[in-house]
Amino acid sequence: ERNMHPSHTDFIVFSFTFSKLVRAKGETKIKGAFINKSKVIHKRQQSKEYDYKEKDSLLDLTKPVTHGVQTEENWHFEHKARQHNDMMTIVPGKIDEAFSDFEKLTGRKYNKVECYDMEDADVAVVAMGSNYETAKIAADEARKAGIKAGVVCPRSFRPFPIKEMADILKNVKAIATLDRNCPMGALGALHNEIASAINAFGKNAIITGYIYGLGGRDTTVEHNLDVFKDLAMNAE
Repeated sequence: ERNMHPSHTDFIVFSFTFSKLVRAKGETKIKGAFINKSKVIHKRQQSKEYDYKEKDSLLDLTKPVTHGVQTEENWHFEHKARQHNDMMTIVPGKIDEAFSDFEKLTGRKYNKVECYDMEDADVAVVAMGSNYETAKIAADEARKAGIKAGVVCPRSFRPFPIKEMADILKNVKAIATLDRNCPMGALGALHNEIASAINAFGKNAIITGYIYGLGGRDTTVEHNLDVFKDLAMNAE
């Protein structure tokens, strides 16, 4: 409950909407372990409760279906190539459609990539999940101290919005990627994606990777502000 944000619960519902397993309608309540008048600690978003109606449920034993069937070597390569092509060319548009449907239902708008104060930013934190809201508060504090700070939050990780990220970060001098994962023997997953995007489109910026929040440990405004101060020094 301490780390629950409306965006957490939104994306639980959104994932069902996107996969066409759930179509939210009506004006009653969602009940369950994830959503039940959840407490919002940063008070930056307001939660609202809705009912949902199942559609094509994977758990409907009266209508069994098969997903992810195995193919052998004769066709496996071709099937994976088709999947990859569709993921990169068709799925992004479907994500936008699902976001649009969700906005009509709830009044809350999401994008594949969210930005905050990036128009003139010299430094940027790239983070996912609830830390996006915390980093926005830290960016406001950093700007009061004379640091042109911005925040970027990819909502979609697969397919990764590589071109959108490169365009958003094209004028930034120093970037911090905040990963809430520790892959042991490699850099964070988000860090690798951002570094690839910057390199693939010929952009030039100093990129620093940070690991944070493992085991549910709180990450505060002060932690994010320290990152912005590090970035300001890197930008110089």
